[in-house]
Amino acid sequence: NPEFDSWIAKDQQLLSYLLNSLTKEALALVATVTTSAEAWKALEEMFSAHSKARVANLRMKLASLKKGSMSSSIYYNKMCSFRDELATVGKVIDDDEMIQYILASLDFEYNAFVTSTLGRVGSISLSNLYSQLLAYDMRLEMYQEGGQYQSSANSATRGRNGGGCGRGGRCRG
Repeated sequence: NPEFDSWIAKDQQLLSYLLNSLTKEALALVATVTTSAEAWKALEEMFSAHSKARVANLRMKLASLKKGSMSSSIYYNKMCSFRDELATVGKVIDDDEMIQYILASLDFEYNAFVTSTLGRVGSISLSNLYSQLLAYDMRLEMYQEGGQYQSSANSATRGRNGGGCGRGGRCRG
């Protein structure tokens, strides 16, 4: 078949393009192949193995990241960067699943926020969750700053009269 020789020449040209465009590490894997189809198959196997490991690692990072001492904006951006990386390898995480990851990784001080978010009747968007998380942070900060002053003032007042005892050390019931 006269077309066969033309096809082989085109295949070898394509193989040459492929081999010339690879890194040294990838080239070592396909250096002995004789057709472009073999090269594609070897590269696909190599990169799909990397992708599977990358997906597993990214999912583990997404599931195990804790907010800790990070600000909510840094924490949220980090979680979204894991989500974006997963999307680049074809594993899209929808907003509902992402919200579950975020809520599950918040610390105990966010328990009221998590409870109220999970108790909603309707769904919540990811951007709405983020804005509510920032609002909750502002309220926490407000109460922590004001609350520390108020509670120390309350304990100082209680301490002056013996914690509920009247003048002269007499306690009521």
